[in-house]
Amino acid sequence: MSHQINIRQLSHKESQPIFSNTGFTAKSGELIALSGPSGIGKSTLLSILGLILKPQSIVYQAFNTMPYDCSSSSQARLRNQHIGMIFQTPYFLSHLSILENTCLPFTYSKKDLNQERAQHLLSLLDITDLNRPTHALSQGQQQRVSIARALLLQPSLILADEPTSALDAKNTRQVIQLLQQEVTLGAIAIISTHDQNVIKQCTRHIGIRDMEIIEYDHP
Repeated sequence: MSHQINIRQLSHKESQPIFSNTGFTAKSGELIALSGPSGIGKSTLLSILGLILKPQSIVYQAFNTMPYDCSSSSQARLRNQHIGMIFQTPYFLSHLSILENTCLPFTYSKKDLNQERAQHLLSLLDITDLNRPTHALSQGQQQRVSIARALLLQPSLILADEPTSALDAKNTRQVIQLLQQEVTLGAIAIISTHDQNVIKQCTRHIGIRDMEIIEYDHP
């Protein structure tokens, strides 16, 4: 199903202003690279889009609603049903296995548990022996497990904060191919990255400069 997100009048500051009256629009089928120096606000922007961090002001239209006008419980439901968030640091429950951690989104969803989809995603990312604990994994393996978990419920909006930073070239290609596949099925994906090879494989390239979201020319 086709959908889009629209952000206007976004402003936010932490110790100093990060965004000042900026915005952009994204639609189904777009794989968007988000670039900029470390500390410029890329993670902050993804957290705002993911309904994790409320900005000082925003007009945000997504999922046929205005998410920041909704209650906290409604926002939680939107995050579970429509948003797949890939953090720089994977967050796992240490007492659960790889497969159990990957399937966690089903715990908070009305959808029936589908271990076969979880197993399929993990297989595509070369993750095996799914009964192991996540703490036994390398940093790159943990990153790939978190990607599988974020894609589990086929979200409408995928927000990936440097998802390939700990991966080699082979695994980076696998991750980008998987995101491209989700986008082909109708998702919007926004990837924060410093990797020029990743940027080249995206359909759009935006960045943060002088407290504004800017659009770069992209082949």
